[in-house]
Amino acid sequence: MGKQVNFYMGDHDIEEFVQHVLKNKDVVMLVDRQPSEDASVVDILPENRDTGVYFWNKSISPSPVFHHAEKTKSCWIDNNISEVVEFHRSLEITRSVVPNGRIWIATAYVENDEWVSKSKQFIAWYDSLARWIKKQSVGKRDFYFVMKEAASVFVDHGKEVIFKE
Repeated sequence: MGKQVNFYMGDHDIEEFVQHVLKNKDVVMLVDRQPSEDASVVDILPENRDTGVYFWNKSISPSPVFHHAEKTKSCWIDNNISEVVEFHRSLEITRSVVPNGRIWIATAYVENDEWVSKSKQFIAWYDSLARWIKKQSVGKRDFYFVMKEAASVFVDHGKEVIFKE
């Protein structure tokens, strides 16, 4: 089980969101598929937009669960068990394409044939990030929230955005 918010964001929108999340000094950004758990904590977004990015609020959640792959000499975050917010940023905007992104969490997982719910504090924190995206959006396109920079690209190319009133 999980929750997600889908969006369209330009580079400036992404930077604004990341700054908002990281203004809480208890939150760190983690990058997936790194050589060690220590190497996963980063201060800036990786250049490769396909790289998995997560936010972990150390003040309300236990340390993320990492799995190690000997073949590739890397470790990855178990986002189903860990209390982390998965952040898929939009790929680079081209002249005619605005790719979508999302934030997502698992709200519960199965352990020993039983559902285990994530903490109320973690889910409330995720909900606050989702509200920020919804509040900062200028409108919607289909089921996706559209941020300022992405909206201007849509409008410039004659694509419909339903703007907030």
